[in-house]
Amino acid sequence: MLICIAVFYFQVQSNQQYEASIINYCQNISKKASIETDDFLAQNDNACVYLLHAYHIQTIRGVPLEKIEKNIFDDVPELSKDESLKFRLSLLEHHLLYSETAPSILDEEIMYFPRSFNPFTMISSSLAHGGFAHIIGNLIFFFAFSCAVELIIGGMFRYVLTLTVIAIGCSVFYSLFSLFEGGNIPGLGLSGVVMGVVGLSAYFMPKARVNTLIWFIIPIKRVAIPVWFLAIWFVGFDAWELLSEGMNQGVNLVAHVSGGVVGYLIGLFYFKERKAEIAEELDDEIEHMRSQDNSFAINKSANLNKTTRAIEKHYIQAEEKKQQGAYLDRLFNMVRTGQNSDAINLILADVDPMQLHPEHFLDIYNKIGEWKKQGAYLCMGRLMIDLYMQHRRYVDAFDIAKDCLMVTREFVLANSRDVLILAQEANRQGRYKLAVALLHDVESRYSEEVGYMECGLLEVGILINRLNMHKVANQCLEKLKRIANDTEMERISEMQIVLVSS
Repeated sequence: MLICIAVFYFQVQSNQQYEASIINYCQNISKKASIETDDFLAQNDNACVYLLHAYHIQTIRGVPLEKIEKNIFDDVPELSKDESLKFRLSLLEHHLLYSETAPSILDEEIMYFPRSFNPFTMISSSLAHGGFAHIIGNLIFFFAFSCAVELIIGGMFRYVLTLTVIAIGCSVFYSLFSLFEGGNIPGLGLSGVVMGVVGLSAYFMPKARVNTLIWFIIPIKRVAIPVWFLAIWFVGFDAWELLSEGMNQGVNLVAHVSGGVVGYLIGLFYFKERKAEIAEELDDEIEHMRSQDNSFAINKSANLNKTTRAIEKHYIQAEEKKQQGAYLDRLFNMVRTGQNSDAINLILADVDPMQLHPEHFLDIYNKIGEWKKQGAYLCMGRLMIDLYMQHRRYVDAFDIAKDCLMVTREFVLANSRDVLILAQEANRQGRYKLAVALLHDVESRYSEEVGYMECGLLEVGILINRLNMHKVANQCLEKLKRIANDTEMERISEMQIVLVSS
């Protein structure tokens, strides 16, 4: 909006400079002309300004000389052949003299000519306007719709890129229309982008309501109208006018209609995931704002306190969801960059150590699992298993251990003393493969506190008696012989006898 205002300021300055230059030129030639002169431009200041301006503008735009003269002669009284020749020569001579010192016209440099297909002027023309009413109207509508769209899209770069694509899309459609129609009328103004933002609003939040002033002659009333209705009204009305009246109204209706369509299509094809992502939060916000409007309307009723409490509760819930979203974003950034210890510290930061309970972390554990980041997932798995073991909830601990062991067979528990307990419990409950996975290579994964021999003998027993994996069991026994004392060697020998006999 500020850029539009700045561009319009320079447009006004440029136009004033140009108008002053052409008026000064006409006044000067009028003063120097004799009373009997047959120079038509020198005889009439107003006609001089009008005709010289028309000639100069069309010359800048590259209109052929024959067409310029035809256009101008249509606006002057019928002349004889001699008068016509004198008039042509006079106009040509004065334009040549004037053009030597004529200032540049900013409007002509930044407006978009549909036959040019110029990407620079496609964008620059959308930031320029033709008058105060034009810019004020466009910016009011732009402000009404674009604030919410900017928040929904998220990120300044994506927002500016979206507006740029809409501006270019409107210009391309206008060029195609002009090629079909045969004209080359230049266009400028933000209205195409504004209609694009309206189209985006209709895609993102059709149920949202916009406070609209409605009046007929005198009465004014504020009505909250759904975005989908406003979009259909504005785009549909311009489309109807374009089809019925054409482009002969001084308004670029093609840009209006194509802007609305382009905006909606951008949302449909490029922001579908974003719409789904913010759908719940957006619905909550819309409902919250609607509740505020309702409470304003009934603020003197007996139900005011009840309504206020409901709004406050809803607002608190919405704030909690926003905080939860910010928390998950921060946690995800830590997990994504491998800051696993920092991520766990963040998870434990606001939890009372005396009231640690696995249910507090189950949602976070599942969420990290969805992010497919193994380091943080395994860290959370150790925490969950440790808490489940403290509460003797072995079945739940089995499920977490199984998930983590599927990620890597080298997974270790937070507390090495829990390895044997969890494996024994898994064996008792018939989860033999899980028990073996927990006991596999304990000597290389844990310190001596784990009890290598007890773990190894339990693993061999399960391999022989439950899984019928004799070859693997024999390999485990050979490893155990290296660290066994005399008493333990007797147990190993007994195992080998069982292995041979089976």
